[in-house]
Amino acid sequence: MKSNNVVTDKVRLAFPKLAEPNDSYRGHNPRYSVTILIPKDEKEALANIKKSMQEAALSAKDDKFGGTIPDNLRLPVKDGDKDIDTSKYPSFAGCYFIKAVSKTQPDVVDVNAEPITDLQTVKSGDMGRVSINFYAYNAAGNAGISAGLEGVQKISDRKPPASKQRSAKEVFGVWAEI
Repeated sequence: MKSNNVVTDKVRLAFPKLAEPNDSYRGHNPRYSVTILIPKDEKEALANIKKSMQEAALSAKDDKFGGTIPDNLRLPVKDGDKDIDTSKYPSFAGCYFIKAVSKTQPDVVDVNAEPITDLQTVKSGDMGRVSINFYAYNAAGNAGISAGLEGVQKISDRKPPASKQRSAKEVFGVWAEI
């Protein structure tokens, strides 16, 4: 595996577009994508990601950046507490997130590494592992590192949030005519 590749440990998946590429964004052609959420206390995982991004920048220093890595390099790792509205997306709080994209459909497998044929079953909130390839770009005055999506392993379905409401049975009880 190249040093700018990372296979995550268990992460939460958000906004997976794995069955069909999503509509074009900012003038790009439609792409497959998934956003991964990494808890901020996952120090080892974050260190591996940082190292892989540095390797991608170093390997592109001469041909993409003219011999010097820019100080204002754009990075794909975003802060869930600062870079997104957590009142709308509460699962991003306390996490860093990365959107990984691909022009070609990535392999998607289940917990046993068997292909998932119905990709609509991979949903936001599911837990999984993601293979990412970090690479450098320098276009239209913007220089940075992007995250390429290589593959996804779905580990488990999302768990619905714990309900604070009482069940209908608790509220109504058994009906007894008087």
